[in-house]
Amino acid sequence: MSIKIVKDPANPLGGYAKVIIGGLSVGAPASAHVRITRLEDDQYLSAAGWSTNDAKVGPFDLSEENGAHTLILGPDVVGQMAPFQQIRVEVLEAGVDGTLKWPEDVATTQRTARRGTVHARKVGIGKVSPGRPAQPAPTPPGGGTPPPRPPEPPSPPVQPTPEPSPPVPEPEPVPGPQNDQKPDGGQTEKPKSKVPLILGVLGLLLVLGGAGAYFGMSGDEPKTEETPVVEQEEEKPAEATQSDTASGTCDPAGVQGAAADERWAMAQSCITEGNPQSALQLVEALVAEAYPEAQLQLGKWMDPNLDGDNPMGSKNANTAIRLYDSAKKAGLSEADPLSEALCKGLESATGLSEQVTHEKFCQGS
Repeated sequence: MSIKIVKDPANPLGGYAKVIIGGLSVGAPASAHVRITRLEDDQYLSAAGWSTNDAKVGPFDLSEENGAHTLILGPDVVGQMAPFQQIRVEVLEAGVDGTLKWPEDVATTQRTARRGTVHARKVGIGKVSPGRPAQPAPTPPGGGTPPPRPPEPPSPPVQPTPEPSPPVPEPEPVPGPQNDQKPDGGQTEKPKSKVPLILGVLGLLLVLGGAGAYFGMSGDEPKTEETPVVEQEEEKPAEATQSDTASGTCDPAGVQGAAADERWAMAQSCITEGNPQSALQLVEALVAEAYPEAQLQLGKWMDPNLDGDNPMGSKNANTAIRLYDSAKKAGLSEADPLSEALCKGLESATGLSEQVTHEKFCQGS
């Protein structure tokens, strides 16, 4: 079974959202309540807004559409949401739940929507009170016809709107000089000077010329020895010590639309390079797809028992336990000791939210 939230086609101006539930049996209930949990602070949505007390909204009518079941959320629910907000949605009577992010294209307000009701499809609630009828003008004391209204002052003449001045074209930017630096930031290597070699050759020629003049004057021909020719090796260009783009560079935009395993590998590279904010973008998207390794990583960030900063802000034991529970169900045994340590800390908790979390996720741990 799965849960997905899209914008309601019947309300294109926004303010309404459609919840699509796949995989329900034929005997699904006619209506259901919905519990919505905001994962960043573990608060529940009620008719009065977000609260730490356990709450639910509804009931909402369930209807079958194209092999799936749907229900409609109205302005009082949609107006409390924010784009990309991480939430957990539970359809209680249907026994379906899922973790997802609020879609960006579902508008949270509607210009013509009344904020006094949740939605007209709710069962038993959501009546809009009619407007007050127009009150008649008061009758003056003693009866008779009421005095006429004073004449309205004449409206001021309409001033002509001046025509806007034509836009001034901006000057085109002048291209600057090109930088001769290499992509890796190093300066261009200067060629080695050949002055010492030339001076050495000139000195050798002077010595040979002086010896030839001496033996020419004496009439004796000296024995000449062949001077070995030293071939100068051609200088090889220095090899690049670092490739222009490292294979493990943190680049979330480079894996958009890729498979989940490739995006998880990129998130691990970002974490290794000390860039948790870039890794958070990939991890949140993978958590919304129920990727077990990403659920475990987000749970570690939210775990108050573990050292290290949380790129999402403050830490929260309730949210960490929920993420560990999803990772354990997917077969990741690493989440077991982390979840048990948090459960021990919640045994003496007095808050309602902590008690509900301990009762739901820590029994028998």
